[in-house]
Amino acid sequence: MPELSNINIGALTDDQNAKLDSIVKQLNEWARTISNESNNTVSNDAAGTPRLVWGVQEDGTWAFKMSQSGNDVTTAADDKLIMSSGFNMFKIVETGTVNLTITNPATDGSVDITHNRPTPPIVMVWLDFGTELDILPNLSIGGSGSGTFLNFEKAHTYFVDETKIRIFYDAASAVATRTYTYRYYILGETSR
Repeated sequence: MPELSNINIGALTDDQNAKLDSIVKQLNEWARTISNESNNTVSNDAAGTPRLVWGVQEDGTWAFKMSQSGNDVTTAADDKLIMSSGFNMFKIVETGTVNLTITNPATDGSVDITHNRPTPPIVMVWLDFGTELDILPNLSIGGSGSGTFLNFEKAHTYFVDETKIRIFYDAASAVATRTYTYRYYILGETSR
């Protein structure tokens, strides 16, 4: 912050210039104090514990932090934070839904989603039932097992490679014709 300076005004007496110098000096001190203060906002939980802080931190950087319950965000170590803008966190870079129709008798099927990423991304896929989501893999067990092996009726799985996400439906027994909806999220790292 630029400092103010007093230019001697010829019409003022030495005493008046000295008073003006004193005022300018005090204004500069206040400006330095204000600019060195942490300009952030802290929010407390119902118990009065500081849990959320955002704004300019003491080191002059902008930040956003949220602490775990019972931990003061202003003093919490990183392992006591729920999130921090200083963390390298995954971000959803693409999302969507795809459908796969399976016909009777027991048929397998798959659907591909092209991701256009330079390397296989981190992906999460859910089976969307409309009122609930089940994360893949989703396995339905039916009948009786033989020895220590389970008898799977159907399985929803997926894999990711350099070009696509492939969602599989493996029907081990006959099922009625049905269309399954899958919701997918492709995650990418954020830069610090």
